[in-house]
Amino acid sequence: MVLGVYFIFISPVWMFLKPYLIAKGVEPNTVALLVGIYGSLVATFGSLSISFLNKRFTKKYLLHKFTFLNIFSIFLFVLVEYYPLSFGFLIVSVTCIALSMALSSSILFALMMDYTRKEFRAIDYAMQSSIDAIGRILAAIIAGSLIQHFSYQTMFIFEFLGMGFVLAFVYWFFKKYETSTR
Repeated sequence: MVLGVYFIFISPVWMFLKPYLIAKGVEPNTVALLVGIYGSLVATFGSLSISFLNKRFTKKYLLHKFTFLNIFSIFLFVLVEYYPLSFGFLIVSVTCIALSMALSSSILFALMMDYTRKEFRAIDYAMQSSIDAIGRILAAIIAGSLIQHFSYQTMFIFEFLGMGFVLAFVYWFFKKYETSTR
């Protein structure tokens, strides 16, 4: 269930980041440099840091805490809609969203392996990954519709509120799961 909802509100922000920045007047070469190259470096650093973080905290704890980073990252784009976009704010926003995607993806896919049966790891992982992929596809369609019929601002607010739901859901799910397995 967590797989079905975790990325549906953060992934559209990353997916529509490039066209959004171009629509805001950022030069395509700057967008390519910041999102493509810089964002990839930030994501790489974030993914590499997971092994260090995972030694100190549980995956469930990290997933829950990364949800706060996801909410904050989306909130930055909501702010951009109400305040002028500066280059410094652009760097902070791209850094946060790239880091959010990397940290959340790394820990979620690691959690998937924890919820596979030893003798069926490949098929269990494939099924779980498919749930995540289907969720992301549906999220992209919904986000695209929101942008098309309303605005990027509407999409960001929708994603921000949706991540609040995900935060509550992840917290509830793991509390319920921990309580039912004791």
